[in-house]
Amino acid sequence: MLSELNDLLKKKDFKTFVKKISDIGQEKMLNPFIMQSLYDFCRENIDRLEGYYKAKVLMYLGNIAFALNRLDEADEYYEKSLMIFFDLAKENEKHIIDVVSVLINKGNLSFTLRKYSEAEKHYVNALDLLRTLNNNEEDLAIVLHNLGILFITTKRFKDAKKVLKEAIEIRTKLAEKDKKYLEDLVDSLNQYGILLKAEKDFDEAERIFQKILAIVDEPGILLNIATVKLEKGEFEDAEVIFKKLMKDNLPLHLRVKTFIAYAYAKEKTGETVEAGKMYLTAASISYILMRQHNLSNLSFVAWLEKAKEYGDKNTKEIAKAMMRGIERLFYKVEPDTEDLDGSIPASKIIKTALTERKLEDFSPRDDVELAALFIARDLVRLYKAKSAGNEV
Repeated sequence: MLSELNDLLKKKDFKTFVKKISDIGQEKMLNPFIMQSLYDFCRENIDRLEGYYKAKVLMYLGNIAFALNRLDEADEYYEKSLMIFFDLAKENEKHIIDVVSVLINKGNLSFTLRKYSEAEKHYVNALDLLRTLNNNEEDLAIVLHNLGILFITTKRFKDAKKVLKEAIEIRTKLAEKDKKYLEDLVDSLNQYGILLKAEKDFDEAERIFQKILAIVDEPGILLNIATVKLEKGEFEDAEVIFKKLMKDNLPLHLRVKTFIAYAYAKEKTGETVEAGKMYLTAASISYILMRQHNLSNLSFVAWLEKAKEYGDKNTKEIAKAMMRGIERLFYKVEPDTEDLDGSIPASKIIKTALTERKLEDFSPRDDVELAALFIARDLVRLYKAKSAGNEV
């Protein structure tokens, strides 16, 4: 890969070079090792490029840095790219669309950093430029959609409704011409449904989600319908959907959301013991997600508290043991272990890790026991690091 890119640079075939980088980025963006190699190569060779091609590669460097979570570097490369494209656009209007692309990326980066005012500024600047151009409906819809998400996040629902309606109108027309735009249309419709739910317009939100379901059979949309039915007090209808979803092989993040929503339903209908079990399962899956996919979400602490409040004896004991382990892992507090139940496997493995600094042989049978194993393993590693003088 890198040798081919180097050959293209030697030949000064910059057009093919830039296209190759774009292709690699699209194909391998989820592979951090390849992205790191590409990132290092482009940084080392950026000064061999000039003008448009340099600006393009600077933008790609920003994209790769963004994907690698090197956000300050991403901002730096986006800014350098933007300055070059601004100068090019003054000489030739065809480069306005390149300016727009970088502004969208800068908006996305600012949104990720929760710098919402900056994100809005970048999106609005991109929108203003796009409205001066013809035949750029796809980019226009992207900016409107992103603004909609930003306005929902900042609870500016009236503004969100306005831009999302326009995005849906554009994407509907695009999808009528080419089915490849259906996924984009579904994204905007889903955000519009989320907005309506936030405004407590539950009937209209459900209508939108049902409309999406007629386009694509997505479990996440079905879950949205179930949560709307919960808000409407239609618990039996919601439960039918939850049971259906639980039979499916859902991605972990959707399983967490399903268990939380179902637990909430059980809590509302007074089935608190079942609610406690579901909160424990949701907390366990959330911890697994954090460990396996580096998706940090400390909401599992609140869900463990719910499990301790509502669950049966076993559920409460396991939740208590997990909380004690988490206290040590995240808050560096040596917890009390005397009252931890050693007769329940998931509780016992954590208790042993806390008291004996060792990991027992353990074959987890479900998500709860797998999370307990991960917590115990993390505790043992922590104690080993501490004994070596390397505690983080």
